[in-house]
Amino acid sequence: AFINLHKKAPIPIIKDRRAGKMCHVLYELSLCHSIPGLTNQWIEHMLVALGIDNETYQHHHLIKPNSLGTSKSNKKFAERIQEAIKLADIINL
Repeated sequence: AFINLHKKAPIPIIKDRRAGKMCHVLYELSLCHSIPGLTNQWIEHMLVALGIDNETYQHHHLIKPNSLGTSKSNKKFAERIQEAIKLADIINL
């Protein structure tokens, strides 16, 4: 319900250790916005809804799957998010 943006959906609770990965999900989804100027507003509203501060977002939003400092689990996570978004694009064509 959260991803489908239902207004009556329960507010998701993001654990501190998962906030970084959620920031990356928001970043990847923000790349799909086709209306210029709304991307930053959308991110800001989503961060407020999730209770994640902007500082955390700025620190964690970009996971580079090919970077040497990125853990194996974060690399795998980033790849899966990118695959899911590509699949959603194919389904919605």
